[in-house]
Amino acid sequence: MRFKASNQVPKSLNGEYQVYWNLNDELPENETLKGILGLVAIPSYRRFWYGDVFIERVGERNGSDYDEHAYHLFDNIPPEFLESQLIARILGNYWESEALESHLKEDTEFQDLDQQMARDRDLVLQRMTPTERAVIKLMPPGTVDMLALRRRDVEAIEKIEIKEDPDSPDLIQIHQFFKNGTKLEKDIQGFTSGQL
Repeated sequence: MRFKASNQVPKSLNGEYQVYWNLNDELPENETLKGILGLVAIPSYRRFWYGDVFIERVGERNGSDYDEHAYHLFDNIPPEFLESQLIARILGNYWESEALESHLKEDTEFQDLDQQMARDRDLVLQRMTPTERAVIKLMPPGTVDMLALRRRDVEAIEKIEIKEDPDSPDLIQIHQFFKNGTKLEKDIQGFTSGQL
């Protein structure tokens, strides 16, 4: 999480900060943050910061927070940072808004989509003939992923057909045939390798 502090007293607290934490809930809850936020116990249905939490101050050189090697620049956090209420306000708002739970939900949804994509990719490959699989290996990276993305209507694809384009022998046509009763019409116009 990144946040910017301005109009702080003392002024040395002004700047951008980056916060890093561990998502592994098998680690112990961060007792320091529990104390800063005035929490005694964390309800079992809530997420919290587990293990160590790291806060860095984003540095700047020539108007950029990257150095000449594209690495982030960081400065030391001023000593008065921990005594200030800045971290309590920032992380307190984060806690109250249930942002940790939102992040977990987004991560879970992303993992689900990734797993669905892997299943769709496998299904597309399973429905191809050995010759079609050999041809697809010669195509640009991501071709199978593109076909799998087109497969979003669950179990809609009946088969995929790959063949030479009769009008241009140097091109390959890819056609997808869909089952009846789906949102997609049967025998949607395919595409050629020249369109990839």
